[in-house]
Amino acid sequence: MPLSLVPPTLPEDYCDLTQQEQANLLISGTQVIGISNDQIVFSIAEPSVNDRDKAWGKMNADVTYSNEIYKYIDGQWGAQNLITASGDDRIIWTGSEADLWSKDGGDGSDPSVPGNVTDYVGAMWERDTAFDGRSPMGVGDIPSTTGPVTVALGDDYGVGEVTLTSAQTFSMQDHQHVLGRFSQLTNDDGNFTIGGTADPYTNAGTLSGRVIPGGVGASVIGPLSGHAGQYMITSVAYNPSTSEPVTGIANVAHQNVHPVRVVFFAKRTARIFYTP
Repeated sequence: MPLSLVPPTLPEDYCDLTQQEQANLLISGTQVIGISNDQIVFSIAEPSVNDRDKAWGKMNADVTYSNEIYKYIDGQWGAQNLITASGDDRIIWTGSEADLWSKDGGDGSDPSVPGNVTDYVGAMWERDTAFDGRSPMGVGDIPSTTGPVTVALGDDYGVGEVTLTSAQTFSMQDHQHVLGRFSQLTNDDGNFTIGGTADPYTNAGTLSGRVIPGGVGASVIGPLSGHAGQYMITSVAYNPSTSEPVTGIANVAHQNVHPVRVVFFAKRTARIFYTP
């Protein structure tokens, strides 16, 4: 592509400047124009009004190319971000949310505030709240699941806590079984008291259990507190704090979250253009 240099208009006090200042002025004010299908003005300064029909290849202050091509649209210069605004691209961000708003030429304003994002102003990236508290997962079948379980694009799958049913597992709440040699009312010979106030068998007297006599006779099933003497007994599993069989207590939820590293998932805002 052929290029031509357009010299700047020099100020009246140009001769009073130092040689370095003169050189800086000449270099920074010179425009490079290339002709292809469209004209492009390469310059540090914004092109003149007469050149607004051309593209502007913005140069840095050290006369290196910024890799940004601006066009004059809607009354101002703008260079389009190559990542589609409000598109499907997502990135992982480990900085603060406020710093995300300044990424990639954003102005640092909160994009969730109405009016803060237009085609030319506002943050370029914003937090994607659809990922809050969730880990990403690939589309398709989840390995080692019954069925198998298949997830499609955009599905929200899984829960943080699961309450297992009795059909799935026996309740794992704190409980105990009465099993051993006991006396009914006293601890006179070192045997535990059934239905007393001392651990480990507090309130167990109301439970139904099987009493196995020490002498001749059949075992008896009934409330533990209704048997006299010293016996070898067993009972259903029970909660020592409430004297309720554990089978009568509802299963409780348990955490079902795998270890994660918490980050932000970010998406493009509706802003389209960079501005010089």
